[in-house]
Amino acid sequence: MEGTRARWALAAILFLAAVLRFTALSWGLRHAPHWDERVFVENAARMAAQGDLDHRFYEYPGLFFLFLAPVLAVAGPHPEALGYLAARAVVAAFGVAGVFLASRLGSRMMGPRAGLAAALMLAVSPVDVRTAHMVRPDVVLQAFVLLAFLALLGIGERPARDARAGAAVGAAIAVKFTGLLLAPSYVAQRLLAPGPRARGALFACAAALAVALCATPYALLHHEGFARGVHVQWNAHYGHGPALRRFGAGVSFYLRVIALSLGPVGAALCAFGAGAAAREWRKWLPLGLFAILLLAALATAQRRYDRLLVPALGVFVLLAARGLLTIARGRPAAGWLAALAAVAFPLVSSAAYLRQLRRPSTWDQAVNFVGSQAPPGSRILSTERDLGLDRQRFEVLPATGSAPLDDLLARNADLVVAGAGRPLDPTGLRSLLALTPDRPQDGPPLVVYSVPDSARPRYAPFPLARAQLTASEGADMLDRMRDGRLDTDWHTTARQHPGQWLQVDLPEAVVLARVELALGRRGQRHGRDLHLMVTQDGQDWRRVRAAAGRAPVEEQAADGASEVFLVEPVRVRGLRLEQMGRGERRWGIAELRLDTLPEVGTVTAPGPR
Repeated sequence: MEGTRARWALAAILFLAAVLRFTALSWGLRHAPHWDERVFVENAARMAAQGDLDHRFYEYPGLFFLFLAPVLAVAGPHPEALGYLAARAVVAAFGVAGVFLASRLGSRMMGPRAGLAAALMLAVSPVDVRTAHMVRPDVVLQAFVLLAFLALLGIGERPARDARAGAAVGAAIAVKFTGLLLAPSYVAQRLLAPGPRARGALFACAAALAVALCATPYALLHHEGFARGVHVQWNAHYGHGPALRRFGAGVSFYLRVIALSLGPVGAALCAFGAGAAAREWRKWLPLGLFAILLLAALATAQRRYDRLLVPALGVFVLLAARGLLTIARGRPAAGWLAALAAVAFPLVSSAAYLRQLRRPSTWDQAVNFVGSQAPPGSRILSTERDLGLDRQRFEVLPATGSAPLDDLLARNADLVVAGAGRPLDPTGLRSLLALTPDRPQDGPPLVVYSVPDSARPRYAPFPLARAQLTASEGADMLDRMRDGRLDTDWHTTARQHPGQWLQVDLPEAVVLARVELALGRRGQRHGRDLHLMVTQDGQDWRRVRAAAGRAPVEEQAADGASEVFLVEPVRVRGLRLEQMGRGERRWGIAELRLDTLPEVGTVTAPGPR
């Protein structure tokens, strides 16, 4: 009967763990996911699409990518929201598996009740829950660390048990390089356990190496690239300044992470359990070694993230369970009260996090507002990268990061979404919606502006009949760019390659502000990499910075596609477009338009749409 109750209790804990990890798993997928998530998902998708074992991102080993690849196989090489959701589900599933493994390890070390207590504390841990909502390998590594500890318990007279433990350690290393910190734990367990030490260690090393290389074969096939990736990761964490100077602050930071992960009562139980574990050091030494080494490694790094401690959370919840056992021994009521108090704070914190994920962020509110206000075809400038606007309905203009160019873009757009981190000059713009989040988790402060006609540049088209056109190719077709027809075009005679050019010589100096290349019915002939050059005297040429005044051609309507270059107003006598890209198709232009300003800075009448 006791075993049946324990199984039902474990099932309830696993259900709770699943609810906390799978709820709101699609958060933020209206917008571009974090760069870290994109690295893992996109490379795993390419691996699946190519049908190989090359995970391509050599700053990490390959096993995590192997777990993601099967679920991303249907997403193709460019996964969208559903692909990211599937990848997050893989991580969440490993989070639930980690709770199960914590229960098994606790039961083996201290008995079923301690195993259930450890599993429950890990299930509700807010740091673990948060990390399980992102496509990162830390939660997966946690599961393999617990699996390795279970394998270490079996080490004894038979070298096959050493091989099994070595394979588990190798799998952890193949998930993330931090898994290497399990090696001292194996050595400690091997020295403490009976059996052939040298032969057992040889079996373990061979198994660990075999698993790690099978999961990351391109560590050998592309060894130079892999070595560079490892070097990049090392420099990112340890490349600047003496590590020991950071140690004290790092230890303080990660002790706070432990307190946040377990809650105040759970952290106290962990400290209490550590004292008891010190008296039982032979049993706890392998686990303690890993936790201490990981804490030391993280404390000396220049980057600090709470998720990096997740692989060791299993050790800390087991220590808390050990402390709970000490309290409950002879005082069951006190044990129950301590257990409830230990779980309450983390559970409330995790539930609050899930509620926050389900609330619309400032990004969500901005996207909803733009969707309700802007008609189809509107041009929307966003200083927030990949805000999640409907690119099939709107033309989304990304900000350049250059204040003068972004101000030009704003005055050629219909609506502007500006974040506090990359502010625009709002002079002349009309504020429609200001979003100020209550907490940083709710998104950045945003303002949505409309662009009244009075704020738009007063462009005047230059009559191209007065200009002289020359080109590297297709000289007999140049007049097609100024015949007023979109069904004819000038184009190069060869496919696109660097060095092709088109030049416009003007009869007098003008203030150039805008260049538009209408593509007509042949949008696929747009220039792959166009550079805009200008001259003031017809002799000296210089490249000018330009902002794209329209969305990428692939996102525009086929019957009205064009390329638009917005430049800070500059006095010129001629301009040249240099095509520096490569493409299978020829470079073509149906109609060329040059827009000028009467004088620099004039913004008194509406420009063209």
